[in-house]
Amino acid sequence: MEKEEKKTENKYILKESLKTFKNNFAYTLQCGAFISLVILILYLISSLILNSNNFFNSTFGIILFLVTIFLIVIILSPFIYSYFMCNFMLSSPLKDSVRFRSFLKTSALGLNRPQRGTLSVFYNLTRSLIVYILVMSVLELIVFLVLSQTNPTVFELIQDYVSGRGISNEELNIINEALLEPLMICNYFVLLISIGMYLHFMLIYVFKYHLNTLFFYGNRKIMNNIFKLTIKKNKKDFYSGYFMHSWPIYVIFVIAFTLSYFLFFYLTNVDNLVLISLTALCISLFLIIPFFPLVFNYYGLKIDDYQFKFGAEYVTLGRSFLNEIKESKNNDPLLKEYCEKMDEEFSFWEDGIKNKGFEKDKEQEHLDIFFGHLNMEEKMKESSKKKDNDENKNDDDSNNNDDLNKK
Repeated sequence: MEKEEKKTENKYILKESLKTFKNNFAYTLQCGAFISLVILILYLISSLILNSNNFFNSTFGIILFLVTIFLIVIILSPFIYSYFMCNFMLSSPLKDSVRFRSFLKTSALGLNRPQRGTLSVFYNLTRSLIVYILVMSVLELIVFLVLSQTNPTVFELIQDYVSGRGISNEELNIINEALLEPLMICNYFVLLISIGMYLHFMLIYVFKYHLNTLFFYGNRKIMNNIFKLTIKKNKKDFYSGYFMHSWPIYVIFVIAFTLSYFLFFYLTNVDNLVLISLTALCISLFLIIPFFPLVFNYYGLKIDDYQFKFGAEYVTLGRSFLNEIKESKNNDPLLKEYCEKMDEEFSFWEDGIKNKGFEKDKEQEHLDIFFGHLNMEEKMKESSKKKDNDENKNDDDSNNNDDLNKK
């Protein structure tokens, strides 16, 4: 019975999500087009730099390719936040006030906390890069082993080249011709996996934007733990709906990346894998970005349910932290007041979780409590800083007295 209810709920959410996507498509397409324009500018700059210096076949070319990808995701992060938030606002009572300039203005908020760092760009890029290096290294080894058995002459030339023994330009061309297509195919598969992996992580982490609005300016580490624990405990429910909404994005990405990669290789004179990879990546992004709101809409429809699941983890982690403070038996009055404020904050969430909703007259009280404990945090920081300064001053005075006594 419960399984049937969940299936019915997912169908309803999908229907509403598609309806919202269709109604808002004219606006979200504008936002997606602007993001694509930024990607295009970065792509053109990178291509011009590399082509003008003929660096595509060098280590510098590979490094610049990675830097370009890093810049794309770093620069686009605030626009992704704005894209998400404006799409969300289109389903709110404020939808009539949402304009394209709202998208540009909101992107500035993505540069500040708590939105900044929500997508964990560096962490997720590093994971994808490690996968790329490891898998590509294994496939390259397989290519060389196969080549040593099927074409020993070329393999000997490669050994001569690697060992530093001189080879002619004609022999170098023979090596390039023998390796180009196998490495091109290997590079395609590994890039597809690593880029798809990053895309997956990014679309999942977008849900954390809702988490920021629930707990305001919470500690980033705590927010990450709350998010990961909640998704882990509800992975079957979360991922069933997520893949139901995101599969068109993955299908379009695979088709677009595959076609642009191989057509660019076989229909042009370009034989540089870095340029081919960068071009295929950008074309794929142009085509999938307009469909991101499918996932955004799913998150918007699920947040009413997940806010209490996030809240449960928030209370669990918060209570554990408070217990550690209380066990330390610190008699600092500011710390005691801070703990009292946090106790009230957690009690508010416990009531909301129990009743599956918050009483309207208590919401302002909750804001007062929350900002009250933020003020307490600032006071505690100032007090701690003052205490450290006093201790340093006492140490300096003590050292001066010792010097005088020695004299």
